[in-house]
Amino acid sequence: MNSRDITIILAVVLGVILLVPVLSMSIWGYGMMGPGMMGWGMMGGYGLLIVFLVLLGIVLLVLETVRRGSSGPDPLEILKQRLARGEVTREQYEEFKQLIQS
Repeated sequence: MNSRDITIILAVVLGVILLVPVLSMSIWGYGMMGPGMMGWGMMGGYGLLIVFLVLLGIVLLVLETVRRGSSGPDPLEILKQRLARGEVTREQYEEFKQLIQS
């Protein structure tokens, strides 16, 4: 994970921390003084939709980050590169290739 990914994750987490109280007030219509004259809040019934979309965005961001981090270089490709650079002999290449494919 590079610094750009960490920055994005921190921005999303900070945004959620700041927005959840505001959104929860609009969902249930309760502010500091109770439901008040606005009934369900200024956002009407859209508060729940917004919270759902924010949570969906967080889940998608985490899944994308995990997907990027879990895929490493192909071991067979690394072995081919090492053979091309002369780091392993042809016999070692065949032996390692059998180990990787088994």
